[in-house]
Amino acid sequence: MAPARRAHRAIERALWAHHTRTGGFIRDLETLRNELRARGTDWDALRDPWGHAYRASFGIERRNYTIEVTSAGPDGIFKGTGKESYDDAVVGSRAQVAAVDRRLVH
Repeated sequence: MAPARRAHRAIERALWAHHTRTGGFIRDLETLRNELRARGTDWDALRDPWGHAYRASFGIERRNYTIEVTSAGPDGIFKGTGKESYDDAVVGSRAQVAAVDRRLVH
């Protein structure tokens, strides 16, 4: 399985498991790390196709908590780190409420 797909699936499972167990949502990296670790995935070991670590950003969009996972791309530099970089790629973005609601309906 491709690295990005593996990371995406692991995060989806962690989001769902956390919500099912706690009724809450993952809103920070430490909680995401813990949920992934509980399911046998080490966040810090996940790599993009170029061998670089991913970055997770957490936010709120309307009534949903969001998580966005980004790859630094081939150059390994994240945009906004003070260096020029134009190849970052969003690997996955999830509105957690929508993810939970969709799974409950189906």
